[in-house]
Amino acid sequence: MWASVLVHSAEAEINILIVFRYEVAQRRSVKSSYGFAIGNVGEMKTACTSFGLRIRVLHEPKKDMPDYAAIRNYQSDELRLLDLLASEAWSEVVSAADYMKPGANMI
Repeated sequence: MWASVLVHSAEAEINILIVFRYEVAQRRSVKSSYGFAIGNVGEMKTACTSFGLRIRVLHEPKKDMPDYAAIRNYQSDELRLLDLLASEAWSEVVSAADYMKPGANMI
């Protein structure tokens, strides 16, 4: 899983495009059939807390990945929690094809 820290703002879609083009696609093999999930840290923490987990999402910039983030203390295979995370915290999914088009600049 690739995690990046992006502050929600009016420019969030442009930030996502930058992360995708320069940090994901440049370092990984990305096909147009792939998807890109966008997570909400607050919703992740709330969902995990409701199952007794105290996760930490940390901004851990690396030399070549300044927006890299780590999700710490997640240790659960609880299906109800996984379903909650998929339906709430990681519910926005966009197609990688949208970011691979020449001239693409927004979701």
